[in-house]
Amino acid sequence: MEISDRLLLTLSALDDWSCIAIETALDGLSQATCVRRAGLDAVLSVFVLTGHTPLPPAAVLEVLGPDECKARLCEAARVYRACQLIG
Repeated sequence: MEISDRLLLTLSALDDWSCIAIETALDGLSQATCVRRAGLDAVLSVFVLTGHTPLPPAAVLEVLGPDECKARLCEAARVYRACQLIG
């Protein structure tokens, strides 16, 4: 399973869309996948925000809201997969 899929599943399971809940979920995913937290933050920044941001990703996700974040993550993952087929 791609990390983008795991991020989507993790974020979709959240009932509480607060910065603290998002941070906790990302920390859990980091431990479960052995992917450094900085790596998850980088993927989220690129997939959801379309570039690196100095802002804490969880805080930005909280402001964007769950629907917008999940939609952006789904679309970015779809494009990423399509690019893998080309190369």
